[in-house]
Amino acid sequence: MHLSLQIQAQKQAEEAIYKWAKSADVEIGDVRYHLLRNGLILRQINIKRNGDRLNIDHMLIRAQPQQLTGENPKIGSMQITGLHAQLHRPEKLNLWQQDRQLQRIWQATHAVVVDSGELALYLDDDDANPPLILSDLQLSQLALGEMRSLTLTSSVNGAPVQAHWLRSADGAGENSGSVNWRYIDLSQLTKAANPGPLSGFLSGEMEWQRENSESATVSLLGELRVDQQHEEKALHASKLQWQGTHSDSGLKIAMQSIAWQLDAWNSHLPAIENRQLIGATLDGDLLWQSDERGSRFSSKQGTLNQITFAPLSDESLSNWSIERLDYRDLKMDSSQRTFEADSLMLSKPDISYQPQLQSGANRQQSQSWHYNISTVDINGLNILLSLNAGDIQLSELNGSCSLSSSGIKNIKLKSATTQEEAAKWRIQGEVGRQDGHFEGADLKIKAADIPLTQLRPLIPLKGSESSPLMLDGAAALTIGATFNNGTWLFHGRASSENLLLAHAGNRWMAEKVTTSFGPVGTAGDIQHVQSLLAEKWHYIAPLQPLSPYLKDNSSAEPAPQQQAWWAENLIAGKWQVDEIHWKNGHISVGQADSYWLKDAELQLASLSPQSASSIVLEGKMGGGAFKLDGQWSPLAASEQFLGTISLDNATPFFLSEWMVASGFPKPIQGRISAALKIKQDVSEEQYQGNALLSLYRMKLEHAVTDNDPMVNRVGYNSIDLIHRLENEKREIKITLPLSGVWQRQPLNAENLGMELQKKLHDLALHPVAISAASEQRASTVETRIRLHESGNLSLNERIRLRKVLKKMYEDPTLIVDLNPKWSGESLDWESMQRIEYSLMLIERFLNHRGISKRRIFPTVPTDKDRAREIASIWVTLNRIN
Repeated sequence: MHLSLQIQAQKQAEEAIYKWAKSADVEIGDVRYHLLRNGLILRQINIKRNGDRLNIDHMLIRAQPQQLTGENPKIGSMQITGLHAQLHRPEKLNLWQQDRQLQRIWQATHAVVVDSGELALYLDDDDANPPLILSDLQLSQLALGEMRSLTLTSSVNGAPVQAHWLRSADGAGENSGSVNWRYIDLSQLTKAANPGPLSGFLSGEMEWQRENSESATVSLLGELRVDQQHEEKALHASKLQWQGTHSDSGLKIAMQSIAWQLDAWNSHLPAIENRQLIGATLDGDLLWQSDERGSRFSSKQGTLNQITFAPLSDESLSNWSIERLDYRDLKMDSSQRTFEADSLMLSKPDISYQPQLQSGANRQQSQSWHYNISTVDINGLNILLSLNAGDIQLSELNGSCSLSSSGIKNIKLKSATTQEEAAKWRIQGEVGRQDGHFEGADLKIKAADIPLTQLRPLIPLKGSESSPLMLDGAAALTIGATFNNGTWLFHGRASSENLLLAHAGNRWMAEKVTTSFGPVGTAGDIQHVQSLLAEKWHYIAPLQPLSPYLKDNSSAEPAPQQQAWWAENLIAGKWQVDEIHWKNGHISVGQADSYWLKDAELQLASLSPQSASSIVLEGKMGGGAFKLDGQWSPLAASEQFLGTISLDNATPFFLSEWMVASGFPKPIQGRISAALKIKQDVSEEQYQGNALLSLYRMKLEHAVTDNDPMVNRVGYNSIDLIHRLENEKREIKITLPLSGVWQRQPLNAENLGMELQKKLHDLALHPVAISAASEQRASTVETRIRLHESGNLSLNERIRLRKVLKKMYEDPTLIVDLNPKWSGESLDWESMQRIEYSLMLIERFLNHRGISKRRIFPTVPTDKDRAREIASIWVTLNRIN
């Protein structure tokens, strides 16, 4: 009897449960009903609602099947084992609450117990983010009249979580409740559940209480803490406390933060120059109000620390950071996109500006925010300007500004340093904004003691592919900078002291350089420089020996013209210079003290690729007057020079190192005069002209060297060649006709040297005059002048030299040789300096009193000029037959 009743009850239970399951969209694998125990066992229950899933391994229900599936179910208790749930967005749980059949079962159950459950909570819409897992879940529910009391214990990655709340049976919501958790390891917490801090151990609790049974307002109270160690007495690294209400009209919470991370709140915060907050901590009070219009934040005062903004899209943009930000009376509305504050103080902000990237990023920026900040104080600002040519760093700037929707106004920044030689900047002006991005600027910039290496991106000269440009020196700037229509333009002045430029063995130095410029900028048009002035400059060129002229290769074409590296730089940058004026300069070849040109002055007008430049270079070369005057086109496709070059009665000693490097004996006496005249030929690409070279009383070292290059070049050694070419007055005059095409036969020192060697070869075969060497008659030492280190000639020395002058006035055929005699163990550098200075004093004394340099012949001392007595200059009068 009992068995048949059990079978009948089992059959009815299956029919009722499966019918109910089908109507409720619930899958049930197995149904077992115990008639005597009034117990219903369900296995493998699967419920799906959109993306949510609820799987139950085993469920024991104390109720008859008819009581479970009817319109008014009555269930004594429900025991669930093996719960596996996946829920998305807790705020969307109303999807379950609106399910009438499931809610009817829940409301009819007096007691519910869940054992060994697991809940996966997806806290955002992105399923790519892993869920928050609540494991070891234990849940109990007890009916208390119209209320349901629920208690939950669980763990997150082993950290305990406990909760208790009262909920109305009709699903209207919780009346009260609390939840707490201890030491959740933040490094293992899912990104979707990020509460702010990224490391440490998270603890906290929250309580909520409905004001009355009919009210929709719920009071909230809670706290979050992060500890660096998993210990009860560990110091809190950060803490967030809140108290407020939640109602149908919105959320209103007062919070108190201690070093709490804000990066989880970045959706409520403005993006700055296409950068979003990714890290910051807050110390202070904050009122958060949220409703259907959006979120609003306000705070009387507080401090943000370790602020970092990262690019929203373009990863090539750099992060911005602020070490500390103090604010007063802050108000922010994320719906209206307004940000207001009475004052901000920024400490050690680090920002970068990349014009070539920022303009594109600004065009992608979302809807802009409206700012109104009366005062922004700035301490220790570091700005990195990333330009195409390199970076410029401005460090430790202090000052203030104001911020509004139209831009940054009243900018006043200056370097904080007080060190005398440290870089100093001063910036004033304003930066305009429109539609949330950088639109315009008008700035006045002054700088002093700026290392030139820091300004390398602004300097037109960059070097070449084969050799970089070395810079040294300090600069001062006064610049007006404007930004409009995506273009930066600069006007102003710059100066530099102790400047050094070095490239591939070339060095150019100046004690002071000043320039005025403008407009220059990023528009890609002409970069305009009004003037470039230099004082006490010095150019040192590398020593390049003369290439050999070989008779078998006499018809070879010269090497085609190569444009100078600095000319390529100026052309590439579209630079144009109105005036270049360098005064009090020197030009050396090889060593710094190997002067070829002294007291040099260079004037150049209109340096441009479009037209030739007027150029004048004057100075003293070997004591003789040197002048270059003409039209020069260094920036043209083919470098050209039309004009004249002259040298008058120079001593040849400046050529000594070059001649030795080229294999020649050193010159020890003589005078050189030269003239070069070049003009245009039948077309602009062609030139013609001539060069004149005059050597007088030229004397080389009294030795024939084995490697004398003139033997292979012309068939005679240098000394014999001079004797062969001299006329009866000991003069050598050489004329070189010149013509060619600028591109194929450039008129440079190398090619002029080759032409001279060709001419010498021809003259050696057919000498100018074949005669015995001229004899010097009546050679007498008139006086001896001691060596001087500094100062002028003594009165006695001037009297003795006037006697020499008198004889030379009376006999114009007389010439004077100045023969140094040295003493000591060797002819050292110090002795040479004294000899050169003394020769200069004597020559200047005679020349200023009417004796032509053509009649004065200083001599370089040699080993045979060692004196037995005191070192001196022998003043000797000669007459040439």
